[in-house]
Amino acid sequence: MSMTNGRQTTKRKPRIPRGKIRYRELTVDLQTGRVCRGEQEELQLTPAECALFGCLLGRIGRPVTREEMLDRIWGTSVPVHSRTTDMHITHLRRKLDLRDEIVTVFQVGYMLRR
Repeated sequence: MSMTNGRQTTKRKPRIPRGKIRYRELTVDLQTGRVCRGEQEELQLTPAECALFGCLLGRIGRPVTREEMLDRIWGTSVPVHSRTTDMHITHLRRKLDLRDEIVTVFQVGYMLRR
C-alpha cells in the first residue's frame, strides 16, 4: 500500500488470465504450459515461464514491473533475485520467438507489445 493525497492506495497485481489464450500466431494454455504455433508446432513452457507469460498477457501493451512478477510467481516470502526474472524472460523470448514483442522497459520491467 502507498499513500496518495492522504489516501491509501493498493498496487494492483497483474491479472493472470486462465485457460487458453491466443496471442498472434500462438495459442497458449496457461494451465498446462503448452504452446502451439499454428496447427503443428508444440512447445512446453516451464511453470515459471508460463506464469511470467501469463503476467505479460494480462497487461498487453502496459509494463509489468520485476517486483510484480516476482511477487506474483514466487511470492513475497521467497528470496528470489530480480535477475531470475530476466533469465526466464530471455528463455521465453527464445522459446516463443518473441524477441521483438517482449520488450524491456528500462528500470521498470517488461511489456508485451500489442
